[in-house]
Amino acid sequence: MAQAQLANAYFSGTGTEQNHAEAAKYSLLAAEQGLNAGQNQIGYQYEHGLGVPMDLAEAASWYRRAADQGQPNAMHNLALLILSDQTVEQDPAMAYAWLDLAIRHYSVRAGPQSDIAIRLVEMPVPARLQNALRQRDQLGSQIPVAALLRAIAFVSDWQTTHGGPVAQESEAFPFGIEPRQGTQTTRLRLAAAHLSGDGVAQDLESARELLGPLSEEGVGPAQFLYGRMLINGQGGAVDLEEGVKLLQLAAERGSVNASALLGDLYRNGRGVGQDVSKAAEYYLTAADHGLAAAQFLLAALYAEGNGVTEDQEIAVTWYRRAADQGYPLAMHNLAAAYLRGNGIEQNRTMAYAWFQLVLQLYPEDSPNRETAQNVYDQLVARLPQPERDEADSFATGWEPNPE
Repeated sequence: MAQAQLANAYFSGTGTEQNHAEAAKYSLLAAEQGLNAGQNQIGYQYEHGLGVPMDLAEAASWYRRAADQGQPNAMHNLALLILSDQTVEQDPAMAYAWLDLAIRHYSVRAGPQSDIAIRLVEMPVPARLQNALRQRDQLGSQIPVAALLRAIAFVSDWQTTHGGPVAQESEAFPFGIEPRQGTQTTRLRLAAAHLSGDGVAQDLESARELLGPLSEEGVGPAQFLYGRMLINGQGGAVDLEEGVKLLQLAAERGSVNASALLGDLYRNGRGVGQDVSKAAEYYLTAADHGLAAAQFLLAALYAEGNGVTEDQEIAVTWYRRAADQGYPLAMHNLAAAYLRGNGIEQNRTMAYAWFQLVLQLYPEDSPNRETAQNVYDQLVARLPQPERDEADSFATGWEPNPE
């Protein structure tokens, strides 16, 4: 410990003339004796060439030795070195892992700090913790999901081997910052990946485990995804009541997908009493925000007079908005409206154009494809060539325009 105190004195010039070379000598002695503060300090001096030749590989080696003893500053420094340096192999996943471990250890270190690095950097622990949180969460939103999972596995293995930080309940999170705080985007990315199988093997149970706490924290997208899983029984039991509650919370937070799904539930009377008028309200909310599926379903309600007063013109308006986004069923119904003059002036040329477009988008096994093909073939036989040319020109220049 005497070597560490001397190293600190020489490095900072406290009680003696500042001398980085002498500081390096004593910090190296402390490091070789296994003192993690000395290991962290000599790593810092090698990284910056202070009193010793700059040697980034040596810096990384000493940081790692200190980090493996649970020294949070060394963990933090190692993460930043991995991110920024060309000599040390860059690996954002490992940088994320070390930042995560640093946060866990910073979070339980209450009271005055006795290690050299805290005094050396002259930054209070809460500030370093906030920096590490920001850096970790920025990485978590950028790196591939597979890399993120590798980082999480490393953290788990490291804690199994070295043990995690321990704090009494009364002193846990002394700076008012829980290690998990601020990681919502990262956890949501992982949950969505497990749910879809995008970049990782699909794992619905893991998705539910991640989405449950996020929903409790009030994360709207998580409430929608978790609510939908509960409604459909994905990864576990069906819970219609809780699923509806979560969807309502998500809709209140602006989730258009939650509004659309609530529309489906009210239209079909699933989990709630059947109320098509209520369904139309939810569809309208989602449709106004540009969700093509909701625009199509709202149009269908107006076309049928189901839950709303029948109005073919309003129906065509919503079919058109969804069709302009490339929603095949809306394109089909818009083509049919043009053909019949239903809610819009009859125009066989535009009917031909929209049927031509929807046939390009319908899958071969679509049950609606045969109907569209038959009508299209009849129009080909009946329309004069100039009208077909006009329709072909429209179809050639058309592109979907998402709202």
